[in-house]
Amino acid sequence: MLTLPEKVLFALVVAAATAWFARRLLFLVRLVRAGAPDPDERKDQPFARIMSVAADVLGQRRVLRKPMVGAFHLLIVWGFFVFSVNTVNHFAGAFLPGFNLFGGRFPARWYTAVADVFAVLVIAGVLGLAFRRHVLRPPGLTRPSVESVLVFTFIGGAMAAYLVDNAAHIALGWKSHPGSHVVAMALSGVFAGVDATVMRVAAHAAWWVDALSHLVLVALLFIPTKHLHLLAGPFNLYFHRRRPRGRLSMMNLEDEQAESFGVAKIGDFTWKQNLDLLACIECGRCQDYCPTHQSGKALHPKQLIVDLKDHLLAEGKKLITGGAKAVETSLAGNVVDTAA
Repeated sequence: MLTLPEKVLFALVVAAATAWFARRLLFLVRLVRAGAPDPDERKDQPFARIMSVAADVLGQRRVLRKPMVGAFHLLIVWGFFVFSVNTVNHFAGAFLPGFNLFGGRFPARWYTAVADVFAVLVIAGVLGLAFRRHVLRPPGLTRPSVESVLVFTFIGGAMAAYLVDNAAHIALGWKSHPGSHVVAMALSGVFAGVDATVMRVAAHAAWWVDALSHLVLVALLFIPTKHLHLLAGPFNLYFHRRRPRGRLSMMNLEDEQAESFGVAKIGDFTWKQNLDLLACIECGRCQDYCPTHQSGKALHPKQLIVDLKDHLLAEGKKLITGGAKAVETSLAGNVVDTAA
């Protein structure tokens, strides 16, 4: 489908994006590891940890505590897993026309039908969350969120482009099993009577929109936005404490070797606390359950975490190269509002 110059351009874009993703991922891993040792056991009971991650990621167990929001999130998350296969097919298909991880038989046709349905469900989830964030505006979502507009646009755009691309292909007679595309088949009627050249242009443009949208969405996982939680969240869930809730770690106040107690600078956080900050979803649930905030006091737990995360990312290079002592900025009064 792509011309030779387009294939070369696409290969260069993917190669450059992959190199940038790898570099950024290495930075984030090193940033987490730059934290102080964590006193808790974080690697015991691996099977129980994996099952817990599955329940929270695949089942969106925690998010479903708010049924409407949880349902919309569930559609998008499941759509992500469904379309991860399509992303491979899409990118590989640029160089190997007709490529499909499932081959060309029944599994491929079954997957195609599921993907078509999920494209619509994901769009519904995006519209639902966008309406909640930008129209209903719940109190917990107080931070200006330009990135959420970008994410909603590119997720919805990728799904719409997928459907338009396949609908145009069906209208052009380029699909060997058009009936598998249960949604695109219905949409192909839109192209009835449309000139074949126009349909080819539409299919071509939709292919590029789909491909570039996926690259942008992956990029948003690595830059300092709330969507970093999609990358850090599963690992944060895996390394959570397995001990009973409410049991606090003991602090040895008689340790004569300790230079300080508690946290005064960003370098004092443990590696797990660094991961906690990166995994923050900025949903505002911490404020919903904070009695101080709910009583009208100045404490804003969500903003506190967001400010700490921004500070961690801003000081990341110093922390990685020079260690905790390289960051001299005191949290109190500079990052954390002492009035709260």
